[in-house]
Amino acid sequence: MYQFLSLVDGTSLENIKPDSVTFVTPSGKFDVVVADSGVLAVLTRLNTGQLSEQEVMHLALLEGGFTSITNTLSCLNLLYKKKVLLRRLWHNNSPILTIFPLASACTLSVVEIQEDDDFVSSRFAYCRHDQNTTLLESPTSHESIIFHSWPAVALWSELRSPTSVKTLALSFPDLPIQLIRAIITNLFSANFILRSSPSCETLEETPPLCLWEFHDLLFHARSRLGRHSNPYGGTYRFRNKIEPLPAAKPQLGLPTILFDKIDRSQIDSQNIPFIRVLDNRKSIRNHGDEVLSKEELGMFLFLTARTKEIFDTPYGQLSRRPYPSGGASYELEIYVLVNRCTSIPKALYHYCPLKHALFRVADQNEYTHALLESAWHTVQRESRPHVLLIITSRIGRVSWKYQSIAYSLILKHVGVLVQTMYLVATQLGLAPCALGGGDSDLFSLASGINYYEETSVCEFILGKPTPSIDS
Repeated sequence: MYQFLSLVDGTSLENIKPDSVTFVTPSGKFDVVVADSGVLAVLTRLNTGQLSEQEVMHLALLEGGFTSITNTLSCLNLLYKKKVLLRRLWHNNSPILTIFPLASACTLSVVEIQEDDDFVSSRFAYCRHDQNTTLLESPTSHESIIFHSWPAVALWSELRSPTSVKTLALSFPDLPIQLIRAIITNLFSANFILRSSPSCETLEETPPLCLWEFHDLLFHARSRLGRHSNPYGGTYRFRNKIEPLPAAKPQLGLPTILFDKIDRSQIDSQNIPFIRVLDNRKSIRNHGDEVLSKEELGMFLFLTARTKEIFDTPYGQLSRRPYPSGGASYELEIYVLVNRCTSIPKALYHYCPLKHALFRVADQNEYTHALLESAWHTVQRESRPHVLLIITSRIGRVSWKYQSIAYSLILKHVGVLVQTMYLVATQLGLAPCALGGGDSDLFSLASGINYYEETSVCEFILGKPTPSIDS
């Protein structure tokens, strides 16, 4: 006797009637139609404890007859999809592992396996510790598993290469082969392990799964609904625990470079149709001999990233800027690494969007030089960038409110800011180019800023184009 069913902690029944019951969960209530007395008997017993699969069948048959078995299985599968029912394996009165449903796509039934079939662990599956438990998770699975004791962990570790139940039984003679088979069956049914073919090729080594890298699929699955049970969206989980970060990043010292006040008539005079700007937008990697001016850089930053307004709310300060931001969080900051710009010495600066000024963060050093070299290589060594703009994120501005989707939101914000930069640069006749990647540790070393408090998430070069543009 190994596998049992029970209600998820915090779930109970109320309003128990012959034809319906109400399930009470931490996230709310819902009603379930009861098809017959056998279904009702099983649900009532689950409300007070766990049942083995054999006990479920016996109770349904005893109370409702043969048709009740089908009705009971259908009801239990519904509860599993609603994430209020779980499966647990036991051995010698101790839990071995617990299988939790995560999505409505999961199913309570398991896939039958043969003891001489070879299985191998999924390259997407991973173990981690969370609140004193050992979790097995995977972005390809609609379920998660808690390992309670060594047998399950030990068997899992053996599946790094194709192995059968029979082979595992030889490696673990103290474990009943039925228990080993039950563990492997649940791991396989939940997509944590795969059946290995004679050529040792698995489904993950063929399209479309072979096109996904582990971290990409994990990030996608964990920042969307469907394959995790974590709180999602604007939960304000740190409210009354940690003070929200201010809308404007606190500055140390006086501004190094004050930009001239922008004359609105100067902006209005550049009456270029938006459609033409949108159509002309392109990446320009080659910067010409003419140097970007302080005035041009100031106008670019003013039009793309200035703070228009800061206002107080019960949830902390929010602001408005030229580009959109989820929840008006505006966690993105811009650092200006100057290589060639008139009237601005070579250094790393932080752009203060509230004061429209540059604050010197660091003089030229080996790390700022490495950042410029990296940008130069990224644009295929076409020309040395005039200015490297490094976009960072004050992560806490977003994660203070949002859960599960915080980093996903940050990347969306990067996208709209980069498009805004492209359009403004095109309007001003400048040479813009977003880079495909960068070194966040290198920026941390160059700036002295804590990697986990504020980290670089995008790089963008800006300069003056050559008379003949290669894009």
